[in-house]
Amino acid sequence: MVPEHRTLLGIDVVKSANNPGYHAEEIGSAVTELLTTALSGVGIGNDDVLMREWTGDGVLLTLPGPLLGAAMDSAQLLDMAAYRRNQRRKPEIRLRVAIHVGPVADAPGYHPAKKTLNRMLDATAVKNLFDRCVAGGPDGEVSTVLIVSEHAKTTAFDGDYLRLLRIGEFSPLPVRNKEHDADTWVRVPGMDSRSIADLLIEPGGADTVRRGDAEERAARISVTNVVHGGGNNGVQAGVIHGDVNLGNR
Repeated sequence: MVPEHRTLLGIDVVKSANNPGYHAEEIGSAVTELLTTALSGVGIGNDDVLMREWTGDGVLLTLPGPLLGAAMDSAQLLDMAAYRRNQRRKPEIRLRVAIHVGPVADAPGYHPAKKTLNRMLDATAVKNLFDRCVAGGPDGEVSTVLIVSEHAKTTAFDGDYLRLLRIGEFSPLPVRNKEHDADTWVRVPGMDSRSIADLLIEPGGADTVRRGDAEERAARISVTNVVHGGGNNGVQAGVIHGDVNLGNR
């Protein structure tokens, strides 16, 4: 019998080994605090967590399948909580976050869906993206990078199950990690899909995104809004003032 499909949420602390011993001891409790804050903010409580598996410097949560949208939205709150923490406390916590959906049995085990999620988290392209984001932005600004499987992304957005994340924030990324070869989507808070695509382009290597492919795929998920209205209409910070008629093309 095929196991029930579950939502998998995995996080991995970036370069945790670089912290001195007196800071490294605090990482586990810091991750727990950040994750609890983010999950509670989207309505996911401890009773919703079917399995919690620590992976050394990270954790893998198995959640009910219907909580996919909330799990993805929690990535935004996780980034906000990590950013605020890093402004005032040591050690700084930067996270790679991965979300996948697949069949997972009730008993703990290294199921194929969990293996897929771990391959996503550990992909060289994702690690390189994080390094470029940190190097290219103000110190401490980038706290998380989110990678989502094609299936999870399609399911969440096609069903309109998200409240905080937007499709235009994601850029396509093929992940090749050992025997794993699949399409995924990445999000860096505060960046649009085209900006991420530029950072993903690298000169050769196992995880390479060709410029033409990156731009073409990013363009496909971009949405142009046409605003029809007169008088004193204005669009600012996502708020539309005045009578408008939005049409996507």
